[in-house]
Amino acid sequence: MRLILLLLPLFLSTQEWELTDGFLEEGLVTISVHGNISQGDKLMLTFTQDDDANCKNVSETFSLYSTETDVLVGIENLPSEYILAKFNGGEEYLIKPLYILEFGMGSITYFSSGTYEVEDIVESYKENEIIEIELVDFYDIEIQKKLDLDIKDYFDIPTNNWNTQGLEESLLEGRKQCLQLTSDS
Repeated sequence: MRLILLLLPLFLSTQEWELTDGFLEEGLVTISVHGNISQGDKLMLTFTQDDDANCKNVSETFSLYSTETDVLVGIENLPSEYILAKFNGGEEYLIKPLYILEFGMGSITYFSSGTYEVEDIVESYKENEIIEIELVDFYDIEIQKKLDLDIKDYFDIPTNNWNTQGLEESLLEGRKQCLQLTSDS
């Protein structure tokens, strides 16, 4: 099954960003794109309602599929509530697993990468045709230290990447739709 998910992107054209209203929560606009390594994994940017109602911020969320049984037991049984991730092979930052859903012969874990201004996302991604996120290690925030565990014991393929082609246009359209929802409220 995992082999099919891995090979599927080879037969597909470049993934395109999709715009949905209410994908993660009713009344929120999300743009998303399927992964290149595991097609079912998504990178999602959800517009947040801010105090000024100007839809200038997006929450970045992504998902990773895993067939490892240690993940299936639930988020509360992970070694830490934070994971150190690497962005495009360079900068490391903390992400937080949000929830785990059983799916097929494994599970899908959703991670929060943070909330950013739309302009910062565009600036950060514009130099890259592909963005990659790799899970590096579990992290203990209290002692500010990696736990030195094998992340592959929990996520058999701890990396995925997503195309950025069309991102800026999709963000502009998403913001427009978010502003429309805000003005209708």
